[in-house]
Amino acid sequence: RKQSQYFATGGGSEVRVWATDTAKLLLKIDVKPCTSKCLCVSFMPDGDTLLSGWDDGKIRAHDRETGELLFVAANAHDKVTALRGMKDSSGIISGGSEGNVRLWNVINGSIITLEASMKEHRSSVNDIALFNDDASAVTASDDGSCVVWDIL
Repeated sequence: RKQSQYFATGGGSEVRVWATDTAKLLLKIDVKPCTSKCLCVSFMPDGDTLLSGWDDGKIRAHDRETGELLFVAANAHDKVTALRGMKDSSGIISGGSEGNVRLWNVINGSIITLEASMKEHRSSVNDIALFNDDASAVTASDDGSCVVWDIL
């Protein structure tokens, strides 16, 4: 899998991509003059698109090799605290500091539209996992709960 050749980190106004085998920095994306902070990062399963969630409520997607900004979803959450891309790269599941879980459509790798918004958590969503068929997801929250969602 291409995705396992890389890992990403985020903090401050930067997102970085590293080589897994050498821990060498491959790409640094600085979203200045943005004053918000990166709270979470995740690759789309194809490994080509890097997703990042920010405390300004935005989801940003960048090309993993060039750093080119592919799309931004503004007002996705109060703060975007968790992200996961669907296997075919046609969708994203995001979690926010307000406890909402949202499902997004990605069209042609660049246009993002909100498909669904769900609320069960009483606190910030801190992780998202997808089942192999992308029909179900599990979200975890700072409130100690886990929720299984049918998303297809």
